Amino acid sequence: MPPTPPHQPGPSPQLQQAATHAQHGRPEQALAIIRRFLGKKPNDADANNMGALLCAQLTQPDQGLFFAQRASKAAPERADVLVTLGKLLQLSGRHADAADALERAVAIDPSLPDAHMALGACLQHTHRLDDAIDAMRRAVELRPDHIESRVNMGLLHLDRGEADRAADTLREAARLDPGNILVWDALALALNYDWRATPEDTFNAHKRFGDLLERAASPYRSHANDRNTDRPLRIGYLSRDMRRHSVAYFLQSILQAHDPARVQTFCYSTTLSPDDMTDRLRARAGVWRDAGTLNDLALCEKIRADKIDVLVELSGHFSGRRLELLALRPAPVQVSYLGYPATTGLSRIDARLVDSHTDPSPHADTLASERLIRLDPCFLSYEPPPEAPGADEAPAPLPMLETGHVTFGSFNDLKKLSPPTLDAWAALLNRAPGSRLILKNRGFDTPALRARVESLLCERGIAPERVELIGLIRSMREHLDLYSRIDLALETFPYHGTTTTCEALWMGVPVLTIRGEAHAGRVGVSLLSCVGLDGFIADTPEDFARLGAALVADPGSLAQTRAGLRRRMSGSPLCDHNAFARRLESAYHTLFRDWSGSAR
Repeated sequence: MPPTPPHQPGPSPQLQQAATHAQHGRPEQALAIIRRFLGKKPNDADANNMGALLCAQLTQPDQGLFFAQRASKAAPERADVLVTLGKLLQLSGRHADAADALERAVAIDPSLPDAHMALGACLQHTHRLDDAIDAMRRAVELRPDHIESRVNMGLLHLDRGEADRAADTLREAARLDPGNILVWDALALALNYDWRATPEDTFNAHKRFGDLLERAASPYRSHANDRNTDRPLRIGYLSRDMRRHSVAYFLQSILQAHDPARVQTFCYSTTLSPDDMTDRLRARAGVWRDAGTLNDLALCEKIRADKIDVLVELSGHFSGRRLELLALRPAPVQVSYLGYPATTGLSRIDARLVDSHTDPSPHADTLASERLIRLDPCFLSYEPPPEAPGADEAPAPLPMLETGHVTFGSFNDLKKLSPPTLDAWAALLNRAPGSRLILKNRGFDTPALRARVESLLCERGIAPERVELIGLIRSMREHLDLYSRIDLALETFPYHGTTTTCEALWMGVPVLTIRGEAHAGRVGVSLLSCVGLDGFIADTPEDFARLGAALVADPGSLAQTRAGLRRRMSGSPLCDHNAFARRLESAYHTLFRDWSGSAR
């Protein structure tokens, strides 16, 4: 959330000078002037407000919040000051308090588009998505040319599971401002979920983003790395998701299994909300860097100072991404891996790590700006969370043998519940008389979202009493135990699950998937093939319903698959962390040798 230009200060020459520095891209100098001014007038509302915005720009949320709170105390009825307070509270993760400040701001002055936009962003974080869209729509009405509001509205539609409306909103924003990098970034993300988009559509949006970004960023042309290819390489992993996040459940096994004779690992964590998983990753990393408060240039210099040979970004176009940093090329070899299901669109990212199931050659190669490196048989290495049962423990028995009815389930993100997915699920439930469906998603704590999903299923002939919608479960153990109620897990498409699929398999629940066209819709194929469940892969939505009905019609076979699934998965390449790490290290060495040879 880029800060709004500071409120125009009064006649004070110091504040005018600070504003000039800020307007010319010199926030550090501006903030230094503000600090000196506040040393003499600590309660000046304008100076505190400007200081808060500058701190937000410099990624100093704690200091910024201090200034914002002091400004709001000095001027409690100024809407612009309350907007700043709301933004800083949001940056600090206090979304409910932020929404309160912003609602007061729009009550004082309903004509401020920035206030409505910031309020919409806060309401999005608290999952009041209908109210968030209303706020963002009001921001657009007040300033039709305000592209950021249109981008945020598109992303809100995506969070509601309306990928088609999201893509249409973002395409309109691109028409209005075709050179806006943020628009193409959001559109590229949304098209992964839009069932109408072709792989070529998705690639073209990513490529447009990459071209715009690389045109605006000047990369480092030389790197002082030792070109000796027989030494341990310095590998940097970069992510905001080094916390309780799906990325971490795959990264932790890699860090543990890396051979220090082949690689030395550096983790650049940009998370602002560390947790116990952060601690676990830190313990497994060779070198740990907390980089959440560093801007792109500062982090770029840190990476160069560490002489990273291969920098691996783990976010793609998801929230918290640092693709602008990659466009500066801080490392001689740059790789995209794990956290994103498509190309980044950047030619300055040299490779993307996939496998032959997710990205079959040669067609997939034409849909990537990077070189595709296939880590067959699977591009992932999964380690269950500590709360999960051990590999030798038997999964819970097949629930249908006790309940007398089939229970299907999916714990995937709401964004993935596309109309084609719901159509296929409904067709399956209608082929299995008396069957039930359990869906779990934190958004179901919001009554409006619950009602919407119930209505969508009801339109497809699935009565509400056959559906159970479960909201956020904070305990990982309780979340995993919920799989004991599921007979067969159902995949979403065109965007498959990854961590949800692995969790289901580990808990003994087979997953019924459908083979898609692009990486996002083929991850389930890779995972099921890796554990020997090829018989659970459908090729069309019609096959999905027929296959699912046939599988649950044979409870004896399904129970047998369930009983041995955890042990089977534990012995599969998906959980052979050492073998995977050797393949990964070989890929890094190959890429570095290629650079070293070309750089001579």
